Amino acid sequence: MSVRLSMPREPYWIALGFGVRHRVRPASTALVATLKAKADRLAREMMDPVEAERLAGIMDAKDLSQEDLFAGLFRLYLAILVCQAATLEWEGYEDGDGNPLPVTDDNVAAAMRLPLISDAFLSKYFEPFAAAAEEGKGSGSSPNGTMAGGRPTAMDAASDGAKAATPAPTPETHRAPSKDRRQPKS
Repeated sequence: MSVRLSMPREPYWIALGFGVRHRVRPASTALVATLKAKADRLAREMMDPVEAERLAGIMDAKDLSQEDLFAGLFRLYLAILVCQAATLEWEGYEDGDGNPLPVTDDNVAAAMRLPLISDAFLSKYFEPFAAAAEEGKGSGSSPNGTMAGGRPTAMDAASDGAKAATPAPTPETHRAPSKDRRQPKS
């Protein structure tokens, strides 16, 4: 396994879809760590459900746990802060009259409040770094014959609140079909 260290060093364009693209400066560990710390602090300061609902547009904040509120606010603030720090110029954002919008802190915050835009921005902005870390995974020997070196190919459905899948039958748990079950005619 290896990690490619030749990351972007000059500004580059990322396309977010919807005719929108951003010219961004490359990320650094210090920048990202600082912005994560600030997003954490801002999210904790806004933990009041009424204030969170007002700022983030959360519906039914009373039914959300403190953890849910924090996660949503952290993600919102992280997207806004990273986009404000990274975006040098952009294309595809317009005001109500169809005029191009300049990159300003307020316009960036408005754009990052759009879920599809903020998700696409964070994904595309960090893509070169994720790709560097993924390079080489699965191409070398795995320690002790495990799948540790392999790249997961499925998301953890249970983490999305989905019902856990029933394990496949083993010789010990497999039952023959009941006699009531109709067999297809051949």
